[in-house]
Amino acid sequence: MKSFKVFLLIFISISTVYGSDFYVDIEGNDSEGNGSKEKPWRTVAYAIKKIPANQPQTLRISSGTFYENNAIEVPPKISLVGAGIDLTILKAAKSFYYNSASPDLAPEKFLIRLDGRENTAGDQHLKSFTIDGASKQLHGGIYVHGRHNVLIENVKVQYTNFCGLWILKTENSTARNVALLNCAWGNTDWCSGALQFAYAHNVEFDQLTIDEDKGYGIKTLGQGKDHVLKNFKLHDSHISVNPKGLWQNGKAPNISIEIWANAFQQSEIYNCYVDNHISIVNVDHDVEPTGEKFRIHHNTIDLTKRAGGEGYGLELTIHDAEVDHNIFKGGMWGIVNWAQPKQNWSIHHNIFYELNNVNPGAIINAYKGNLQHVNIYNNTVELHGKATINFLECNNGGVSDDVKIQNNLIINSNTEYVHYPNRFINLEAGSTIKNLLVQNNVLFNMPLGELEGTMKNNYFVDPKISRSGNRPFPFYSPALNSPLKDAGCKLDFPYNGLAPDIGAYESK
Repeated sequence: MKSFKVFLLIFISISTVYGSDFYVDIEGNDSEGNGSKEKPWRTVAYAIKKIPANQPQTLRISSGTFYENNAIEVPPKISLVGAGIDLTILKAAKSFYYNSASPDLAPEKFLIRLDGRENTAGDQHLKSFTIDGASKQLHGGIYVHGRHNVLIENVKVQYTNFCGLWILKTENSTARNVALLNCAWGNTDWCSGALQFAYAHNVEFDQLTIDEDKGYGIKTLGQGKDHVLKNFKLHDSHISVNPKGLWQNGKAPNISIEIWANAFQQSEIYNCYVDNHISIVNVDHDVEPTGEKFRIHHNTIDLTKRAGGEGYGLELTIHDAEVDHNIFKGGMWGIVNWAQPKQNWSIHHNIFYELNNVNPGAIINAYKGNLQHVNIYNNTVELHGKATINFLECNNGGVSDDVKIQNNLIINSNTEYVHYPNRFINLEAGSTIKNLLVQNNVLFNMPLGELEGTMKNNYFVDPKISRSGNRPFPFYSPALNSPLKDAGCKLDFPYNGLAPDIGAYESK
């Protein structure tokens, strides 16, 4: 009986320490508090050091503004929960400021750090607070490195000098409903991102709101030539950046999303709104295709508002890409590869309109002249204004091979041109295409031109689209008597009726 009582006392003692909630309050006291609700601590960094580590614990932070003299080093298993965004505000004291005009990466200068330094199960969350960088006096907001199973939710980071959130070498982690406001840095050599990540596997970014006035929105930073993204998901987010980039002395547009990797396994970007271009690039340009496609779908890339019509929608410098069901509005190019030739693209069910360029542009542009195994089908394109915008363009020589263009609707609404009339396919500087198939497209006011390959069942007729309501929908949807209906060739996707409709919209 005596041994049982001793065991019970030990159990009760342990249960009061581990698995408990601890408290920091604006009215608390570090020297006299014990972390209880009745006697809370005053500062977060102090409280973290007092909480028993390596067991599930939650530090609850009251509303109010907290000034921290040091980085908040959060051990595994410890979670931070505030009273809400803009209710609990964490700021750096002046002693922790670091805002160099040319900063180092300096992860030690992030206010909250989950630094595993090796594969560590974090099993923790950060929720419901704001980090305020005091007009960019603070270097960075949250740094997660080598720590797995981390959830960051209902958090805002604003006005940091270098980066709001940097996630590096992590697995099974999520950032959800995170707002980043003016957090990035940049100069003419390079720019950081409001959100940065690399070597992130099974990572999800969900319901992000990024509004950036200097650097990039989202950027991979910390990757090497072996970088592979595995099960990366970015979705249902709104990403807005300053239209004028700093790189190349402002000649290059700013970047909403910049991702570098050698392969993208089960990875997607979807249901996002961005107002400057997305850049997806292979780290090693000599990497071979894998056949596993990075899918970019159901996004709106709107270059007509903050970007003022400049820039380009998607820089696609990777093998193995599926780009579908996106809206490309405005800009000088739609999809462009500036670098070495890439293979295995599938571009379908997208809508392109309001593109405009002082020089001839293109909906799809292979700048170095080479496309291999590319399927372009069921897209809707309207060309209008005075700009010359070609549908497909290959530049600077090279031989493309196995290019299929099927079921596309291309409407040429230009009435005059600054340069030359829009072309269906424009081959520059000796570029050629072999094994070209052009089939079941509707080209309104757009001739095929002199092309070598297989041309069949293409129609040069009024598509009879709705032409009412908002662009893109219902404006580009087929009218009742449209020749688009059931006029496409059968490909590997579901459709209504006897055959697919031509264009991006399938009538019911």
